[in-house]
Amino acid sequence: MQWVNPDRTAVKKLTYKWPGDNNTFSFDLGGTFIGQGDDADKTREGENFFAEVKNYSSASDQSSMFTDFLAKCYVARKEDPKFTDVFLWITWSPFRVTKWNQLHSPEEIKKAILDKRNRLRSLNISDTQEAEKALSQEEEFLNSLSKDIWLLVLSKEQEDFLTISREEMGVIAQYRTGKEG
Repeated sequence: MQWVNPDRTAVKKLTYKWPGDNNTFSFDLGGTFIGQGDDADKTREGENFFAEVKNYSSASDQSSMFTDFLAKCYVARKEDPKFTDVFLWITWSPFRVTKWNQLHSPEEIKKAILDKRNRLRSLNISDTQEAEKALSQEEEFLNSLSKDIWLLVLSKEQEDFLTISREEMGVIAQYRTGKEG
């Protein structure tokens, strides 16, 4: 199952309200994972994902967009923890490469929420010290969230040569239906 913005049905699932104002934000796409991979103990099958897609040929302004994305993940998970399982940042061009392995750490999520642009709209708190105090109570939540944010870097070659066609998806769907029935 997939949801792609701006499809009317998808918009309802992909749109959230900032707690600090009347504005909304939405993710580009979402859906439900199928298949369990090689390790049945680590399956994410049936879980929902929400994604931002940045098909850029260079880093562009992804750094600031990713900061906002982290704040959006925080707000969405707070609002709907049973529905927002995994968040994906899908890009064709890496950014902040010297900090790549830390981009979605609990500390970076906290910094993103405390960012001047995000603090009030994410927490509905304008004072920095008060916001820091509020977030200091959420260490477990931030640790959990950081594990559910994934960075995916794609390439044109992956699109051209490693993409599953509609026909192949149909075969997989038939197999899954037969397996479940």
